[in-house]
Amino acid sequence: MTGPAISVLLVDDHAVVREGYGRLLELSPDVRVAGEAADATQAYQRFCALHPDVVVMDLALPATVRTSPIAVVFLRAATRTMRTSTARWPATF
Repeated sequence: MTGPAISVLLVDDHAVVREGYGRLLELSPDVRVAGEAADATQAYQRFCALHPDVVVMDLALPATVRTSPIAVVFLRAATRTMRTSTARWPATF
């Protein structure tokens, strides 16, 4: 790839999942993990601070009192989002 790498924000409440995705993404020279978040509040803060190109996010992420985990990112339509979940399909959201 010529040009800057694709920046990714990893969002999952399980550190081992974030680490696994991070290791996989490190295999590509075109991708860099810009940051990680363990909950919706952190995801929103890091999203606003880092402006990643892509967010890889667990759909089953626990919500905080005022923040839906999905709304954290979807309120910002400029970012591509890959949603992940270990829940059975169809996921409820």
